Amino acid sequence: MAIYQCDEGKPSCSRCRRMKVNCSFTETSSGLVIVPTSRSKLLSGEGDASATALLGLSKEPETRSDSVQNAISEFNQGSIPFQPRFPDAERDRLRLMHHYTGCTRETITELALNNAAGVFLWRDYVPHMAFEYDFLLHGLLSVAALHLTLLQNSSQDRNMLLATRHHNLGIASFRQHLVNLNGDNVDALFAFSCMLPLYCFGVHQTAQSGLSPLAKVIELFMLIRGTGVIVRACHEWLTVKSPWRPFFEPKSGKTVDDLSFEIEHVISMLLQRADSSIPVAEKRQVYAGAIGALRQNFLLATTYPHVQLTITFLPTMAPDLFLSMIRDKEPLALAIVANYAVILHWMRSRIWMGGWGRQTFEEVQQVLPSEFHDCIAWAAEEIESGQTEQCFGRPSEPIALGSLRYSKSLAEELESSLR
Repeated sequence: MAIYQCDEGKPSCSRCRRMKVNCSFTETSSGLVIVPTSRSKLLSGEGDASATALLGLSKEPETRSDSVQNAISEFNQGSIPFQPRFPDAERDRLRLMHHYTGCTRETITELALNNAAGVFLWRDYVPHMAFEYDFLLHGLLSVAALHLTLLQNSSQDRNMLLATRHHNLGIASFRQHLVNLNGDNVDALFAFSCMLPLYCFGVHQTAQSGLSPLAKVIELFMLIRGTGVIVRACHEWLTVKSPWRPFFEPKSGKTVDDLSFEIEHVISMLLQRADSSIPVAEKRQVYAGAIGALRQNFLLATTYPHVQLTITFLPTMAPDLFLSMIRDKEPLALAIVANYAVILHWMRSRIWMGGWGRQTFEEVQQVLPSEFHDCIAWAAEEIESGQTEQCFGRPSEPIALGSLRYSKSLAEELESSLR
């Protein structure tokens, strides 16, 4: 049946007059249905019931849950504040976490443990822990912001500010947890301690650092040695049971090579200088320990170039008094640092390392007495030669190539532990 709107004119509506038919408001034979002119009355059920039914409208409102109805009511009443955009601080955190997962963690993996197990640790395990430990989350955000700063993007100043802020917050919380070191937080603390040297290396490449290269090295040594307490206190857990154990097992598929004749000659020369120029037996012992740590660091650097121990072994393993000797600029201590700078220079292609090696060597060369220059002659040639960790007089391959099957199975085992 057609529905026509009646203007309710009296004694006859306009349509009935036009059609020359009897007009009645009580009979429907004329095909007229009175439709209320107000849509709100129709929707509320007021007006003619037949019109409501014909239009497919029900007097009963659509059934919804009470919670949804209440939420809609609150929103319509304006009791829920409308926010047109996320706060800038929240956007920054999301942006930094996105950059970490997409870019920064790859640079850390490349430097810390460049195999399938390392990929799992920095891509999956560390972010998983970061949502439980705020200090680690601040650590991830700080290195992501610093990485963006080193990439020199358009927001360089803001990213440096964010890097500093998250680093300071992370350090404060890290120290509190370090006092209560236990089996629950040791993995997160170790992850944070691995990022600290990278942050230190990276931040000193920016304009924020006004320290000399030698002062930077001293600060780096102090920082790395401070975090070494985690390894010493929980060595068995980290090396045997923890998901971090691949970090301490770079030997899978490879054996430590002998050093080249040139490096062995430098080590021998340094030991001879310690015997001939250091009259105090206690100091000679300190120097012997530092030179032994330097030799071991060269072994790691030439055999496992993609393991973070390459840059942290000497700072961690040298005797405590050695740091004071560097600070006092004792010639033999400076000569050891100059040769250590070669290892940093070999890794200059890594964004975190930059020009650390060359800058450190050149400053030592300027202050070192001339009678000790023979102890750094090989280092000078090595830095000027332009060599990288890929050419140490023998073919060098990433550790992942020789142990990929082992590493993949280990990564799968570690990943299953998170499920």
